[in-house]
Amino acid sequence: MLKRFVGILIMMSLLVSLASCADNKRINGVMYETYGLFNKEEVRDPKIATNFLWEM
Repeated sequence: MLKRFVGILIMMSLLVSLASCADNKRINGVMYETYGLFNKEEVRDPKIATNFLWEM
């Protein structure tokens, strides 16, 4: 019973994490679409440079 509950909980969390619930936004006349796990290359704007620094 506990294994089934944990399995369902994991499946639900995966579904929630892969679903997009945001709306497209227009900022200064530029339309920004939702950005997700499966469409990150399609939506990427080449004019925007990002550099993440993962240090404390």
